[in-house]
Amino acid sequence: MAENLRVSRFNNGDIIPNIVNDSVWANTNDPAWCWFNNDSINYAFAGKLYNYYTVSDQRNVCPQGWSVPSYNDFFELVNFLDSLHPNNVGIVLKDSVGWPNPAHNGSNIYGFNGTPNGYRWDLGYFGNDSMMSFCTTTQDTSSLPNYYYFSVRGDTNYILPDGLYSTHPNFGDAIRCKRTVSLSNDLDLENSSISVYPNPTKENINISIDNFNGNIQTEVFDFIGNRLQLTNETTISLKNYSKGIYVLKVAYGDRVEEVKVIKD
Repeated sequence: MAENLRVSRFNNGDIIPNIVNDSVWANTNDPAWCWFNNDSINYAFAGKLYNYYTVSDQRNVCPQGWSVPSYNDFFELVNFLDSLHPNNVGIVLKDSVGWPNPAHNGSNIYGFNGTPNGYRWDLGYFGNDSMMSFCTTTQDTSSLPNYYYFSVRGDTNYILPDGLYSTHPNFGDAIRCKRTVSLSNDLDLENSSISVYPNPTKENINISIDNFNGNIQTEVFDFIGNRLQLTNETTISLKNYSKGIYVLKVAYGDRVEEVKVIKD
């Protein structure tokens, strides 16, 4: 998604309680959400904050076809972006406007639209609206019941070591849902028969599958998981797309494989 979650119900329609009181927030063992500073006027742009009980609930807080990212999802994201933009991962994730200090605005070249959403401490009070902070589904097994969250401070360009920190399940963060495709290159080049070329590309990408003459279907997703096109062609035009990272989800025979491509 290109923005933080704002829902107040699970996917099945069940209500997620809005907890305003600090003490109630600190002592609940149930799903809950709030606005930063309990202010829906000035912080609506940043989405809602949710505790880990919401994230871990099997009813799924994200829309159908989307899910809350794991520790590995964010770890993979940071490492992949750092390979393209060394020491500048924070810059490319942050929005180009909206940070309290204009000097902390980013380039937003992939449309992640990272805005400062702040967080809510596990004791119920609020902290630091000059950072973006996101829930993950992954618990810290060395310090249960803690879980990991991903954050970028306004004054941070490079995320050290990977932006992932352990915290109490009553800690409240934003949620950035991901579509169920991966940014990783899941293609095992030693065992797969798929080739995509040229990669990087300035315009077209070609798909070739060894020893397969049947129909193929390819979905093209952008960096944040939005599906851009569905095609049965083996030459796909990226001409009208912005520079960045795209994911091809290729279905052929009884197999489905994903591979990332870079548009220069």
